[in-house]
This record gives sequence, C-alpha cells and structure tokens, in this order.
Amino acid sequence: MAKNKKLDAQLSFWESRFPGRGEALMDILQPFYDWEPKLKPALPDLEEQAKKVIFWKEISGVRVFTGREFDSLKASLKDSLRTSLKASLWDSLKASLWDSLEDSLRTSLWDSLRASLWSSLWDSLRASLRVSLWSSLRDSLFYSCGFILADKLEEAAKFQPLLDLWFAGNFPVGFDKDGNLLVLVANPK
Repeated sequence: MAKNKKLDAQLSFWESRFPGRGEALMDILQPFYDWEPKLKPALPDLEEQAKKVIFWKEISGVRVFTGREFDSLKASLKDSLRTSLKASLWDSLKASLWDSLEDSLRTSLWDSLRASLWSSLWDSLRASLRVSLWSSLRDSLFYSCGFILADKLEEAAKFQPLLDLWFAGNFPVGFDKDGNLLVLVANPK
C-alpha cells in the first residue's frame, strides 16, 4: 500500500495509534497527504452524484456556485456540512474515539491539508469561505475515519463518494434553507 518512506511512516503512525486499523485509515487518508485542491467545472451528473454523496439526509437538489458568487453562496448557506454531519451522525460513534482521532489527525494531516486547501484557493476565495470549506473537508474525513475506528466499515465506506466529490474539484459547502446541497465549483472560462 505505502509506496514511499513518507507513506510508510504515516502507516506506522496510524497503526501505532489505532492497532489493526492503520491500513484502513490510510486507504482513506493517503490521497490527501499530497493532494493539491483545485476547483473544476461542475460534474455533468452532479445532481445524481449528490444523492449518493449525502447519504445521511435527504436533499432537494444541488446549487452550484463559483468564487465570484461568494456573497450569494454565503447568503444561501443555512447549515454547513459539518453541522449536518454532527447532527445526524455524532451519536453513532463512541465519544471516547473523538479526542484521540482529532489529536491524531491534527498531528498527521490537518495542518498540511488546510495549508494546501487555502494556498490553492487563496486568490479565488474570501477567508470566510475558506473556513467553511475547511470545516466541510475536515469533517468529511473525520467521520469516515471515525466509523473505521468504531468498526462500522459499511458506514465508513459510504463516505467515499463524498471524498470523491472533493477530488473531482466540486467542493460541498453545506445546505440552503430549501435542502439543496451547495457546491463550490470553478469559475467558467
């Protein structure tokens, strides 16, 4: 699985923190260690994808925004992805896992991932939107890893389409008052 010393070290780190779970955690986290976030045009089937991505609640549809439409996006945002995940899934995981997982992610990944997200999008996004994006990405990973640690592998696997949406350059920010998923995409050329 690990192809170089850095990834071998990360695997060792996760295995030492959560014995027997290191490889499963790295399956999720490995792509994010060197990820360079980049907004891309909306996927042609984004509406269809969103219904797979947001498995913990029903959505009405999808609304896409670009960095140029920041004010409209900010005005539309009712619930962040983070708030929605926490409201729906918090009780599904053992509370004792939270602090240990958060500490491990902070040590291993958060700083470099946040820096990568912010530096990649610095010119196109206002600071408050970068914070919303960071919260959404952070909890997408946090809950996925949390379900692995809780030995709920089927639940953890449900997060893969959400993570794939990030890799596709379509960044889910949250929900509007009408239950639409708000997704940040690249400015049209």
